[in-house]
Amino acid sequence: MTYPAWATPKRRMALLRLWAMTDLRCLQGHWHCQETAHYIDIESKVVVVGEEIEQPLLDKDGARQWEPENEDGGWECSQDGAVWTKVMGGAKTVKAFRVKRSVIRTEKHRHLYEKLKADLKAMWIQEDRDVKAALSRREAADLHHMPDNKGWGRRYDPVQKDIFFAQQPRYYVESIGIDPLTHQKFAKIRVSSSSRRLFVALPQTTYNARKRLRRQGLLPLTIDQICQKAAEEYTATLVGH
Repeated sequence: MTYPAWATPKRRMALLRLWAMTDLRCLQGHWHCQETAHYIDIESKVVVVGEEIEQPLLDKDGARQWEPENEDGGWECSQDGAVWTKVMGGAKTVKAFRVKRSVIRTEKHRHLYEKLKADLKAMWIQEDRDVKAALSRREAADLHHMPDNKGWGRRYDPVQKDIFFAQQPRYYVESIGIDPLTHQKFAKIRVSSSSRRLFVALPQTTYNARKRLRRQGLLPLTIDQICQKAAEEYTATLVGH
């Protein structure tokens, strides 16, 4: 089951405790309240609507402009095409838009827990947005103050870079198990800097074989050595191609 980004485990536990304290309570906090009006929550929403109106066309002195020769009416456009004027009965009017704000109120029937949950959800979402914006500003400031010069003894020293990459492991062990067909131990490894997985057989050395190797001055290969050799051989095949 997937949860939204704001529903962290700590916040889900907070909602669970809130539900245990306010379950079956009305908006007034009454337990098993029988008043229907106590469960009605009124939400207000402001809606912005633009409506077209006609205003009289005024001159620079604020007087209304008249054009008595055109009595039939109709729309006329200015020379620059910016203003449309309407001529009706010898008076000029201009098309304009007026912004009208209206408040829409809706009634919802819900318990106290549902109202508190909605308020907490909105608060947590805004909090996550503020944290993300702060981290983005901090990252931009850090990138702005980073030195751009590179070379010997600088932030990106080429010698330190070579040493860093040389110390990185050639592989990562993901799991070790037993092959159900051959009953031999094997290791599943991932080659470094790639998504390639290798299944490496781990041979089991008997006690007598280990004694024979010790008499010859040799030591059996460890799991790390076997996996390292397999990863190097795979990397060599890629370089060869």
